[in-house]
Amino acid sequence: MIIIFSGFLLRIALIIYNMDISLLPGAEFDAGWFHREGVRYSEYLDRKELLGGYNWEYKVGWVYGAFLGSFYYFIGIDSWYVSSLLSCFVWFLSALVFRKIMLKMKYEKKYINLAIIIYTFLLPTSIVYTAITLREGYMLLFFNLFVLSIINIYYENDLRKITFNTITIISITCLLLTLHKGNEYFFVIFFPLMIIYYYINKFTISKKTLFGLLIFIVFFLDYYGYGEIIFDTIKNYQLGHFNIFPDRATYYTRDGIQNMDYGPITIFIYAFKNFFYYFTEPAIYRIGNFKDVVLFCENTIRLILLVIIIKKSLLKFNNKILFIIFLTMAILMEGIYAQGTVNWGTASRHHVPIMGIFILLTFFPLRKFR
Repeated sequence: MIIIFSGFLLRIALIIYNMDISLLPGAEFDAGWFHREGVRYSEYLDRKELLGGYNWEYKVGWVYGAFLGSFYYFIGIDSWYVSSLLSCFVWFLSALVFRKIMLKMKYEKKYINLAIIIYTFLLPTSIVYTAITLREGYMLLFFNLFVLSIINIYYENDLRKITFNTITIISITCLLLTLHKGNEYFFVIFFPLMIIYYYINKFTISKKTLFGLLIFIVFFLDYYGYGEIIFDTIKNYQLGHFNIFPDRATYYTRDGIQNMDYGPITIFIYAFKNFFYYFTEPAIYRIGNFKDVVLFCENTIRLILLVIIIKKSLLKFNNKILFIIFLTMAILMEGIYAQGTVNWGTASRHHVPIMGIFILLTFFPLRKFR
């Protein structure tokens, strides 16, 4: 708890620096936009105008701005300090949930402390992004709660508790859907995958059968044009992230993406490149300033954790089902974000929501804990 509370105080110190000394990296654009949207919605509520007095056109990001505005209105203060402090408190809750997961699964004490240190201090960009007015800290909390609810269902026999945790999962899903469009793709793929995984375990389907099924799915998607739709969706989304002025942190060029044509092999190469750059950029030869050094070190840490996770995935141990579920969540979410990202600055933000699951997988106990 001391480690978590120290991390909370550190984030409050960063708020003071951000507000009174100099803007933190990442606080220049979206964080300010969400705060201003919150102020605008708070003013609307204060004036008590009818629906026509506010732009009610639904946007995923707008929901977070409306939440901030409702909070400002409720407490009577619309300061950027307030929304930043709220982000710090949300991170604090996420850390408590993270710790509760490890205690419930009976991680060894030394690993619990090491995992909490990594979660709290070892990834500088995550410290910044969970201290300012961004959605990532909220998504981190909700994904941690999602994991805790899955664990509760897995080990409960009481129907009432199972029902409660199922309702919790549904509620968390709805909340995550309002925060980022990437979450929509995540749940559309994740839940069917879990159903397939359930039947694979129940009927002990062979690897050859699974490989044949995978080939069939790829052929089906390509033959009926769904593969090209997916390819064009990724391509157009990435093209929409290019500004008029060149971005030094971009690992693609507009022309490079624009000139790509669909093919059944091309789409896999394209998706793999997106995933590879998402985890490894900035490469050492692209480092141009101190922020790049920080991101390079973070990526190195993240890759080390990934290697440990992959090695564990090859072993046989009890509770492997839970491990596979959490691994699917981590890889799927990172994979989706990777397809819509074209620069390493944005990538550093997208790593935050799934960070807790990544660390849980790294220290996952290779024994029976109940």
